[in-house]
Amino acid sequence: QMFVWDGNGGGGTKYLTVLEPSNVAGEYGATAADFGPTLTTDPIEAEVVEVNDGLYNPYITDGCEMVTNSAELTGKIALVDRGGCFFQLKALTAEEAGAVAVIICNFEDDPIGMAGVGTLAQPTIPTIMIGGIDCGTIRSFVGSGLKVKLAAPSNTGPEFLDGDFDNGIIAHEFAHGISLRLTGGPSTGGCLSNAEQMGEGWSDFFSLVTSTHIDDAGPDRRGVGTFVFRQDVDGKGIRRYPYSTDMAVNPLTYGDVASNTEVHAVGEVWTAALWDLYWALIDEYGFDEDLMNGDKGNNLAVRLVMDGMKLQGCEPGFLDGRDGILLADELLTGGANSCLIWKAFAGRGMGHDAIQGSSNSASDQIEGFEPFPLCIEELKITKSVSPLVNAGELIDVELNIVNHKPETLTGITVNETLPAGLTFVSGSGSITPTIDGDNITFGIGDMIYQQEETVRYQLKTDEDFFSKQLNFEGAENDGIGWSPLQIEGDNIWALSGNSFEGNYAFEVESPNYESQQLVVMDEEITITGDNPVIRFYQRHNTEAGQDAGVFQVSDDFGGGVWSNLNEEDIFRGGYSGAVDYQTFVIPNFFSWYGNSDGYKATYIDMNDWKGSNLFRRFNFGSSADNAVGAPLSGYWTVDNVELMDMVNYNPETCISYDGGTTVCTEASGRGTVVESQMISGTRQVQDAGLSFGVSPNPASDQLNISIIAEKTNEAQLSLVTIDGKVVKTTSIVATPARQNLTLSVSDVPAGFYIVRIANRNGAVNKKVVIN
Repeated sequence: QMFVWDGNGGGGTKYLTVLEPSNVAGEYGATAADFGPTLTTDPIEAEVVEVNDGLYNPYITDGCEMVTNSAELTGKIALVDRGGCFFQLKALTAEEAGAVAVIICNFEDDPIGMAGVGTLAQPTIPTIMIGGIDCGTIRSFVGSGLKVKLAAPSNTGPEFLDGDFDNGIIAHEFAHGISLRLTGGPSTGGCLSNAEQMGEGWSDFFSLVTSTHIDDAGPDRRGVGTFVFRQDVDGKGIRRYPYSTDMAVNPLTYGDVASNTEVHAVGEVWTAALWDLYWALIDEYGFDEDLMNGDKGNNLAVRLVMDGMKLQGCEPGFLDGRDGILLADELLTGGANSCLIWKAFAGRGMGHDAIQGSSNSASDQIEGFEPFPLCIEELKITKSVSPLVNAGELIDVELNIVNHKPETLTGITVNETLPAGLTFVSGSGSITPTIDGDNITFGIGDMIYQQEETVRYQLKTDEDFFSKQLNFEGAENDGIGWSPLQIEGDNIWALSGNSFEGNYAFEVESPNYESQQLVVMDEEITITGDNPVIRFYQRHNTEAGQDAGVFQVSDDFGGGVWSNLNEEDIFRGGYSGAVDYQTFVIPNFFSWYGNSDGYKATYIDMNDWKGSNLFRRFNFGSSADNAVGAPLSGYWTVDNVELMDMVNYNPETCISYDGGTTVCTEASGRGTVVESQMISGTRQVQDAGLSFGVSPNPASDQLNISIIAEKTNEAQLSLVTIDGKVVKTTSIVATPARQNLTLSVSDVPAGFYIVRIANRNGAVNKKVVIN
């Protein structure tokens, strides 16, 4: 069915036009609110800024609370999430913050109607809603020049356009018949019902190749369904991005599948890879306008894709499809194009190091960008070491050397200079090295093409060089210092006996319904040291790509604005990938999910936060989706959260040969980390030079606070909610003589709170319960 398409092209009226940046420019369907002013043909043009009340999510919110970024919103168009309060209240909140219009993002694919509320004031700025897919497309450009126009459309021409006149739609639908019949072989049908199937992708590919001309080029913008959307051929059509070999125009990679598992969104990623392959073959062999009998690169690309369908088997995933095309090339050309094919797929995250997982899940893949090893013709060296040792222990080192240069290489040597704290263990080398001070050299000799060699040896660490433990939180002592905060659902964080170390850890259930749960660490820490690193141990078994957790920090205790840690700063135990947009209503939100197969250590470089006073929390979210094979009731468990001043060893190892260049490498994960030790006689890094006690706890009407300080100093006594809002505050003078103060809490709602005393040196916190 090609359908008839109304003047809006589906998905609502084209109230929204993205002007910049160019790769998401175009018209987007939206619904208009039943409250506030109506959009006219007189446009509102402005930059888009996300409303941020900073309460639960680090970057975006629902706009139901007090806005924290009013200065940024003034004169701009506000982007707000659906949920949490009336649509009309969101518009009023944004207007009060200075916005000139409001775009509400739905968490469902398409926009819906927005009724007014008679008891609320009428906003004086217009409000529209866009669907979740469109919002996910444009949202990542907020803060990076996203400029839009809001106006009533002034379309001319017929009320409907017939899909039968759009060659791309006809080719797309016809291609479904091809892929369904060829996949799985000539006697098997129904092989494209699995989650990671590429049917929509093949159909888009054939839509493109049957309408390509000799004067086209790979980087050109090409849309699917542009006719029925009343766009030029370089519009984005009915997809998130136009197709292009230019990654700045179409940035999709294999890892993006998990963040949007809708069947057309999955297909877009596959088409992007096939489109890269198509143009790589044209660049190699040219373009033939005879689509039926031609013998150039475009003809070969279609042949390989068609034959790949026949060879890939039933219920294929992306890597099965890639391998089917590689096999097709082997059978057709003897593998003449294998490296070209590997390069095209590797560029979109489907390289030699990618992992597909189950083809029945669209969320458990791991993208990789490495081409097939033999396609990189050079002498290679990789290095692995003991990941963690105690000070004074031995590090096991293994070097793997392989010659992928198609010739015999002579005079190969490996050289390494040891840093302070490391010494070579005599007699430990599988090859005896030459030692000159801190420099060790292994003579490898000659290696023929594809020959591999392994060198093993040991290094002794200095017992006086170790990581210093600056702050440590287990889950012992009945979980004191950890405060659960229930946002949505009944799966609250709680103590669990499934600990990494000691008796307890903190754990949250991963259910098959929507939820969001926090556990906040009460104690504020100051990031100090020469090489500050946060380490914690976690295990998880959740629905991949749907139910996920993230570690967040805040240096704004009163405002409660929380930040994720950058992916590149997590150098061990990194994120599983981007979670589905619906889970946190945030696009490209990297987090941990899936099955970790027990505990693993996560290490985070905190050098960018050096000098900051930080609070920490673990944020877990789940969606209502529950795919086949996903755990019906999973978990996320965390334990042993530590700030350390890390000592690690990762000396560079270099290899060279006669007449060739020198290649150097290091071990992954920053080499060997030396285990931390507590520094005797030093106080915690957040110590403010005072201590205090609170009673009773729990309390009903009054808190009795007993304070003593090392020396007289001014301080601030505050009562703060777990999510960071200051309820009461007063100035005090702390002295070496013990003081007894009282703080009335009779007017404070029941719940968990933190009593905080802060001075210029730091802060001390204690958790209290008010009945």
